[in-house]
Amino acid sequence: MPSRDTVSRTALDDVYESMLDNVKVQIKTDVAGHAAITFDIWSDKYRHLNYITLTLHYLTTDFELKSFTLCTKLIEGKKTGEKIQAILLDIKECFDLQEKVLHSVTDAGSNVKRAISLAALDSHLCLGHGLHNLIVKTVRYRLPELERAAEKEQIEFLHSLERVSEHLEMDENEPIIDDEGSEFNSVSGLQTSDEFCNMNHVPSIKTSSPTRWHSMLAMLESLAHFCNRNPVNRMLSQISQHDLKIYQQEWNLLEDLIRFLREFREVVEMLSTQKTASLNLALVFHLEIRDILNSLSDEETLIMLTLKNNMLAKLDKRFPITDKIVVAALLDPRFINLSQIDTYLEQKNTTRAAFLAEYIKIHISGESTTMATLAPAVITSFSNDSVLSKLSKKHSCSGTSSILTSTECNEADQECWMYLAAANACDVKDDDILNYWQNKKKTFPLLSELARIMLAIPATSTPSERVFSIAGLTVTVKRSRLSPVRVNKIIFINDNYTLCKKTQF
Repeated sequence: MPSRDTVSRTALDDVYESMLDNVKVQIKTDVAGHAAITFDIWSDKYRHLNYITLTLHYLTTDFELKSFTLCTKLIEGKKTGEKIQAILLDIKECFDLQEKVLHSVTDAGSNVKRAISLAALDSHLCLGHGLHNLIVKTVRYRLPELERAAEKEQIEFLHSLERVSEHLEMDENEPIIDDEGSEFNSVSGLQTSDEFCNMNHVPSIKTSSPTRWHSMLAMLESLAHFCNRNPVNRMLSQISQHDLKIYQQEWNLLEDLIRFLREFREVVEMLSTQKTASLNLALVFHLEIRDILNSLSDEETLIMLTLKNNMLAKLDKRFPITDKIVVAALLDPRFINLSQIDTYLEQKNTTRAAFLAEYIKIHISGESTTMATLAPAVITSFSNDSVLSKLSKKHSCSGTSSILTSTECNEADQECWMYLAAANACDVKDDDILNYWQNKKKTFPLLSELARIMLAIPATSTPSERVFSIAGLTVTVKRSRLSPVRVNKIIFINDNYTLCKKTQF
């Protein structure tokens, strides 16, 4: 019976090599010309080594979305663009991707931009990073601006929450007892919403992470729970931080902020999906976020109004509308009639069909130039109770608009006109846009190939970021001396096992 050391040293290498060969075969078989690549940099918390993780995403001819973790490599010294580019070139050679068109999805770091430029990759901003910066940098790092626009007592609670999270280390198994011996002292006259009084789930106090806006929301939600309010203030009194105590007006403002941030959670979760297409959802979510930031109520506080205005001013920078986003929306029948598409195409002096046809000509070669004459048609309405269908109705143009403005076209133009004329959101069953295009391959061969390219591009680089969690379970305090080579092999096996198992590697 071999020891665990023998198994870990020999079996790990054998499994890794076997899976690596399997992944290479799948990529070579499935990827014809285009694929998407995401990468992000992270550090282990024990030795503080910098790693970069790269993932590949593509749609097969049957519109099955596949995602592989290609590697997790150590970056020694400074994380320069040149070093990242060298890793990209190594990976392209390792997986025979030199002749493929790679669409990268990354953050906006200067070193990342440099690497993409050097590697001559087609690039798209990670919308997850954009939303994170939109929220976090406005809420946490723009406090001086808010202070000038809002009353001082309304602002100080944001400072307080940050300092509370730094000082508070409460053991939830040892509740704080007040002077009368009760665990929680009720506050007379406290007006707390029912959503913050769930006695079946009393969260422990969370702290925030500067790289995860979700953690800030989790921290605020844990602090705002009714059962935690008195213990928080008592703890602050015990450590002589009386000036940090949170009062009723501040609790009310905290509740407003939590409700506001919760509206972003569903958007981020749907954009960060790894199981289906997500870039086609970006435009409708951009419009919904803009609508959230423009919405006002009679009870809106000055600080919340200032917060929304600051975020609205940065929305187009953090969450830009690009050609790829518009093309992806046009390839989803549910979103063809979004009002923002008209605005965007008017600025480019083009039409929906011409815009799609141009992308076909750029990314797909070999279309012929036969001529055809088509009759005008309009987009068909639909009825569906899903979240996406409701958002589509909300942000679509009112009434019906003519699709056709020209009567003569080549094959690409003809197919685009036919698609736009026949597009019906009811054909997208169970919000499965990939199944829709699988069924339309024969009807719209050029557009289905374009959809195969564009819908494989994830809206965010979350697939690379998810590796951070696996890495946290891999590089533990007991295994902090793992070599970078073994870290790469362990993560590679963990992430790719399911897809490789299907092919019986």
